[in-house]
Amino acid sequence: MDDNYEIVACEIRSYLDEMDLKNFTKSEYEEKYKNFYEMFSPEVLANLNGKDVLNKIFLGTDEKNLCYVLEYSSEYMFCGSIKGRSSYKYSLYKSKDERWVKGTSSKNKQYITETEAIQVAIKIRDAIVKGADYIKKANLNDIDDYYILGQKLFEIFEDCQVKPTDTWIHKYYSIIFPDYIPICHQDEMKKNMIRKLHLEPSDDFFENDGQLYMLSKKAGIKLYSLFDEQIVGLFYRWETDMWKGFDKHNLIGVDNAKYWVISSGPDANRWNLFSEEKVIAIGWDWVGNLNNYENTKEDKKKIKDRIFEVESKKRNIKQGDSKSVNAILRFSKEMKIGDYVFAKEGNKKIRGFGKVISDYFYDKNIDNKIDGDLYSHFRKVIWFSEGEWDLIKPFRGQFTLKELEGVELKNLLEQFDVKGEELNMKNNLEKNKIYFGAPGTGKSHKLNLDKELLFDDNNGTYERVTFHPDYTYANFVGTYKPVPTINGHGEEDITYKYVPGPFMRMLVESFRYPENNYLVLIEEINRANVAAVFGDIFQLLDRLTEKDEKENKDIGDSEYDIHTSEDMRDYLRKELDSKEENKLKEFDYERVWIPKNLYLYATMNSADQGVFPMDTAFKRRWDFEYMDIDNNAIYDGIKYSLGTGDYNVEVSWNTLREAINKQLKTFANEDKLLGYYFITKNLDEIGFKKVFKNKVLMYLFEDVAKGRPNDLFDVSGDERVFLSDIQKDFDDNGKGIYVFCENITNEITGGKVETEE
Repeated sequence: MDDNYEIVACEIRSYLDEMDLKNFTKSEYEEKYKNFYEMFSPEVLANLNGKDVLNKIFLGTDEKNLCYVLEYSSEYMFCGSIKGRSSYKYSLYKSKDERWVKGTSSKNKQYITETEAIQVAIKIRDAIVKGADYIKKANLNDIDDYYILGQKLFEIFEDCQVKPTDTWIHKYYSIIFPDYIPICHQDEMKKNMIRKLHLEPSDDFFENDGQLYMLSKKAGIKLYSLFDEQIVGLFYRWETDMWKGFDKHNLIGVDNAKYWVISSGPDANRWNLFSEEKVIAIGWDWVGNLNNYENTKEDKKKIKDRIFEVESKKRNIKQGDSKSVNAILRFSKEMKIGDYVFAKEGNKKIRGFGKVISDYFYDKNIDNKIDGDLYSHFRKVIWFSEGEWDLIKPFRGQFTLKELEGVELKNLLEQFDVKGEELNMKNNLEKNKIYFGAPGTGKSHKLNLDKELLFDDNNGTYERVTFHPDYTYANFVGTYKPVPTINGHGEEDITYKYVPGPFMRMLVESFRYPENNYLVLIEEINRANVAAVFGDIFQLLDRLTEKDEKENKDIGDSEYDIHTSEDMRDYLRKELDSKEENKLKEFDYERVWIPKNLYLYATMNSADQGVFPMDTAFKRRWDFEYMDIDNNAIYDGIKYSLGTGDYNVEVSWNTLREAINKQLKTFANEDKLLGYYFITKNLDEIGFKKVFKNKVLMYLFEDVAKGRPNDLFDVSGDERVFLSDIQKDFDDNGKGIYVFCENITNEITGGKVETEE
């Protein structure tokens, strides 16, 4: 699971700092926790005997017992409500007729004697106390620890009537251990809360406790404060009740596009309008400009009355159609830029699939080709696919517009091989993109993800190239070169021919198969002189963002052309004219451009020394994305034993990396910090030590701390030190992390030298 805790925690922390809320502690809550502990602590419960166990814990005795306080006391509603269902959730309670009842539902309930009830109660009490003792001693630092906690608690509660996931048991532990157990006690409710905080929940009940704990810990706030309206409101639009389900469209800062299906008119008689004008539209022209209406009860009635006024003259109806009103308002008010739309013909065919790119507008001059009612309500779209496809599972009922959800959406996406949000990413991937950042931030990994997205339908291909100081235009684009051949006499001869580079090879393929995607991956783009490598190709990097009818180009094509050289022209003609698959019509070999299906992606490590600078004009034609130092980091729990004797410390790569980066920030630029992927493989201890010694220490000493090793390593300011000295101390002399300065070692150990027992 991707670790996004830092991102969410940082936003919480920034808000708290801005509002001067510190760690969001509430004194009244702290006092209530203290009072509850005095009444029902595990020590208090453990000292109960006989009938007192029943009276102190279970419902039906008085209003001072544990179960009553947990469910009904207003003092502890801030710890999460467990109201609802029935008293069966406690597995033991006293009925109104003063009889003890055991069971989890009416189907398995039993009336038992007080003596039998005491025996059941003691088993439950013992499990609660034993579970509390385990939580108190447990080392709960990460999600794995919470998984283990859950397994252990299930073992402890195995022989009694209740489970550790029962809401009242969980609420009890959340009050006894407020810093470790969250105030959310139902599994689905907990998952919904995690989703509202922009994280992905686990399938394990206690792992989700761990997620919430980890987030509160990283944010530096009390666990109960994580559920406060102010905090949740940073990530999720607050409605009437935060606990009522989860709607992904209410997430703040997340693009949750909706999928719609719209009629392209009776018998698809408006599909040509949709296709040619790049729009979607609906009728009811006589309702007027929909910007004059709001989604209110009053305006709905106005529209409904207007529909009745017009439609009643055409056919026998008694009132305006509510479905029409809903379609009109959803089209104008609810649909938004970025949503996806399927245009249908009847209920059995799809004519096009695209993306909404404009707000609603009213225009009576666009639809002038069809007799009958005028279409005057519009939104602009980009059509990704146009055609005529039979639906495997037709739509049901008559409708003009509706949002696709559930099974209908699943069926449609499966039929058209659309993969949810990946579709949004795929059709909006920038044409020219550079990922840049510090070493080890996952730039090449991100390129591979984009590559997989472009070719998720297995069509198209790519070429990967690494730039270096001697890389040239001839290598990248192509040039005439001497090529050894065998002449007619069987003798070796030398001839000259045009030899394409990776750019030219992908350019030819993208022209030949315009329905496929093609990609040139450039690693280390700034390690070559890009102005010389790209040459006149530089002019083609400007891509169209709007349709240019005059040039007959599509969005994503080069805005400008360049004239081809004679050798390039001959090569293009030979490659494209000689292929039966060639789909080009009247291709002008005198000029060339980059088509929309050819992508150029690159990585750039600005920390490298001796790289070539890029001029502003070149950079302006690329989309740059900075890879944060912790971007996409996978926070593993593998710990390595570094150092020997008094210097022995167990530490994970990420903990060590973060401690080093914290010190680097005091004197080095951000692009010198260590990314998580600086060490890219899961290594055993020997392998990790070797890579850390020979790769990490060398980089830190020679590239980052060069000339000022005392800012990073454990050396005096006057002492001359060499890399070999640092490496020897780390490994041979067994100092491990203590080769670093005190700030780093204190960050990891808390200022103590850990000794072996």
